[in-house]
Order: sequence, then C-alpha cells, then structure tokens
Amino acid sequence: MDVDAEKIIDDFLNFTSTVDIASNYGLHKHDVKQLVRAALPEQLYIRTACAMGGKKVANKLKIPEFRERYLKKMSRSVRYALRVRMKNSDFRMQWKKKVKLASVRGNQRIRELLKNPAFYESWSRKCATGALSLKSSAKGIFDPALKNRRAAWSALGLRNTGKKVMGPLGERMYNALEVRVAKILLSRDIAYSYGKIIPAYNLNGYFSIDFFGKDAPIIIEATYWDKIEEKCLELERKFIYFKKKFPRHSLVLVTKESMHAHYKRLLPHSISVLTPNLLEQFLAGLKSPGKAG
Repeated sequence: MDVDAEKIIDDFLNFTSTVDIASNYGLHKHDVKQLVRAALPEQLYIRTACAMGGKKVANKLKIPEFRERYLKKMSRSVRYALRVRMKNSDFRMQWKKKVKLASVRGNQRIRELLKNPAFYESWSRKCATGALSLKSSAKGIFDPALKNRRAAWSALGLRNTGKKVMGPLGERMYNALEVRVAKILLSRDIAYSYGKIIPAYNLNGYFSIDFFGKDAPIIIEATYWDKIEEKCLELERKFIYFKKKFPRHSLVLVTKESMHAHYKRLLPHSISVLTPNLLEQFLAGLKSPGKAG
C-alpha cells in the first residue's frame, strides 16, 4: 500500500475507525485493519478498538429509538447468560459470595460516610424530605390506590422467580428441600397446596404459604436461607398472621440439619423447627380432625 503507515496508526490511536481511515485514504478496510493490528501491541489495539466502539454506542444511545432497542436486547442477553452460568454450581456459589460481600462493603461504606457530619446532615435531611413527601403525596409503588395491583405484581413475581426444580406433582419449586418436604407429605397421604396465597394487610397485600395441608391442620415453611436472624424476623411475622387465621393448625419450619439449632433458638416455641427426618416423626403423630379450612 502506497500510504503513510504512521499517519494511519496515529489516526487510529486518535480514535478514527478503520472504516473511516479506509474511506479517507481510498483503501480497503481489511487492509487497514491488518496494518494497524500488525503495528500495535495486541492489548493497545483491543483497548483502542473497544473505546471507539463504546463512544459509537454512546452517541447512538442519544437516539431514543435506538436506546430502547439496545436496552431490551442487552437485558435479554444478560438474563440469558446469567441463567446459563447459574447452572454451574461453582459459579453460583461464587456469585452468592460476591453479592454478600458487596452488601457488607456497601453497609460499611455507608457507616463510614455517616461519621462525616456534613454527610450525616445531608442524609438525614433527604430521608426526612422523602418520608414527608411520600406521606403527603402517597405516590409510588406503595400508593394505597395501587394495593390490588401491587399484590398482583408481587404474586406474579413469586410464581415466576427462582423455581428451578420439579416437585412430585409436577409443580415448580425453589429447591431440593421443598421437593423433599412434598415427598414426605405425600408418603403420609397428606394432600397439600403449594405456594398458597393468603390475603394480608402487609405491603404486598398477601402472604404465601409453602405447604398448606388440605385435609390435615398443618402449615409448613421450608428454608435454608443463611441469613438466619433476618429470615427469622420475616418468618415470625408470617407465622403470627397464620396462627390468627388458622388457629387449629400446627406451624412448622423445616430446614437443614446444619441450621436447625440456630433457627430453633431464634424462633418462638409455638413454631416447630424440624429437619426433614424430624418432620417424618412429627407427621406420624399428627392427628387430623377432618377437613381443615
């Protein structure tokens, strides 16, 4: 090529694309790309090319129609890639560790910032302003006028989120522990409703029940959530409501052997905290007074 190679390299490093360089010099873009790649270290070439690509996309994102299409495409791509990678147990474990670490570091950072009087004052003022605004306007997702729609949205999310394993009756369940509980119930001829929705006066407008005995007075929640203190607060609120609505029902939490003692220590004695093996023994002694509503 009878061209000034140094000028082409300089243009490229100043973020002129190989397509534009080829047009400016009357060359084929393939030849320009080969020249640039041969002349530059690979990492420098890749960084420069990626920077140009990013700037091009950033400019196009200023166009509303392109931005909407791009965001939808990227959202689908990321969700698909994450679902595929989450099937790998090692990746899933590392993902959970990173999320937990990010949460801890975020909380630590906030606590550090709150030691600064100026930040603390600004934070307090914004929180107060936001709370007063929400109270006076009653707008947003927790607007009382949206209560029924919010309950529907939340219930839909509950049905669609995270249910990756198949239960013994063909229902989609969250994990192997729930599947085991379902099999134990069926082995004792106890019919159940899975994921039963109970209207309630909370923000979602409902509580869900993992396993509700159809002809036996029992309500079972199954979990091995590792933030046990946090989970116990949630469970206690749910079980208090269940006890008021279904006073004749036994309230049971089933968890893993390694977490059994911790959950049992934190939850009230009115809640039977069991492992799957203990659940089998518990059900053997359960007396059904007939249909329980």
